[in-house]
Amino acid sequence: MQGTWCGAEVKRVLPGSPADLAGIRQGDFILEVNGERPLDQLHFLFLASGGPCELELRTRGGQVRRVLLDTGGSSGPGIEFSQLLFDGMRTCENHCVFCFLRQLPRGLRPSLYLRDDDYRLSLLWGNFITLTNLRESDWRRIERHRMSPLRVSVHALAPDVRAKLMGNPKAGRINEDIDRLVESGITVHAQVVLVRGWNDGEILDNTLEGLFRRWPAVQSCGVVPAVYTRWRKYPPSPPRDPEWSRQVLTQVSSFARGCMKKVKYPFVWAADEFYLMAGEPVPQAGWYRDFPQYENGIGLIADFRRSARIWARKRRVFQGKCASGVPFSLSHSQPELLVVTGKMAYREISDVVQRYVDRDERRIRVVEVQNEFFGPEVGAAGLLAGQDVAGAILALARRGEIELSRTKGILLPDVCLKEGENLFLDGLTVEDLEAIVGVKVFVLKAEASVLLDFLNGVRC
Repeated sequence: MQGTWCGAEVKRVLPGSPADLAGIRQGDFILEVNGERPLDQLHFLFLASGGPCELELRTRGGQVRRVLLDTGGSSGPGIEFSQLLFDGMRTCENHCVFCFLRQLPRGLRPSLYLRDDDYRLSLLWGNFITLTNLRESDWRRIERHRMSPLRVSVHALAPDVRAKLMGNPKAGRINEDIDRLVESGITVHAQVVLVRGWNDGEILDNTLEGLFRRWPAVQSCGVVPAVYTRWRKYPPSPPRDPEWSRQVLTQVSSFARGCMKKVKYPFVWAADEFYLMAGEPVPQAGWYRDFPQYENGIGLIADFRRSARIWARKRRVFQGKCASGVPFSLSHSQPELLVVTGKMAYREISDVVQRYVDRDERRIRVVEVQNEFFGPEVGAAGLLAGQDVAGAILALARRGEIELSRTKGILLPDVCLKEGENLFLDGLTVEDLEAIVGVKVFVLKAEASVLLDFLNGVRC
């Protein structure tokens, strides 16, 4: 979504920094660096590095002036910008049959409908991009600045299959696009969103083989299932089921073992959802190596288990017991706590609580929240609506399984909320949830060690 370019707004200038010495002030807009428009923060740093440079500014009062910025010998210019991207976010031009954002109901906050497909956010935030909206100037910048690694939504290497999946003829250029990245020295992490009957089976085999031929430039591949919300009236493929999930796991695991024999690296991993749906055990953390597909939600369960074990070893807690009795100084009257999570993580959270928390000291209930807002296929805690969390807790109270008057806290993972705000996907706030159920909500970082510290009396 590229709007009218008006410059890079300066949010803050560090005292004594090169920018401060040059006379740059909060509220200024940087229009040019050595005669070239900075497109984003990365581009600005590139243009401003390597010696003195001339900046054209527009001050808060509207005056246009030029200053000399010299970053030589310093760690940076000392400028904090209001935005990461100065020329607007690149949005998606595709019409993927599985697009999750096209399955959202109306009336949510506008930012949720923004389908980003920006190569800069792939580098900075780990977002997956399709490459279909890149202009030649974008390609030259990627090559010139060695913008690596990039995360690419491949889905299929067969041009006709990918073009049909993504509803865009440009998507059929995927092999040429991947090869251009490889030849430019750009490392690629690939993603395959698997749509049953479209790009699975033999097509998936061919995709994995084609990507692995480009190893190590193509460093990894993650295979994740397409997910449909209840708002999608006519899904393009049959729903996931245990049998299909087992077939996918067999296929991906077999290919990964072949890669291990050749390069001693698995290369491809299946999403955690496949294991849960198939009822198969999730691999140990070591199988995921350096977790190259973590941003894709692959290996989260293994990492959570590993973190819990590390926490236990550090505190000498094994199987819910401590070598010296109670490991921490806990108060004598502990409140009842509710630990909120989604369908996907419920068993893992419950197991960690049973293993590593002294249940004699606290009454703890892990609450599995069914996603009524998006539908039963959506099991991630990060996609829970506030109304579903409130509904699940009130339902327990109506059934007499909990007493809200005796419940002193609800533990909520931070992934349920918009980053930096207490806002659920459906617009409810944490304060709204507290008002509905009448219980204090504690927002915790979604990590095993943070949860266990809290439950065992060590406040975060």
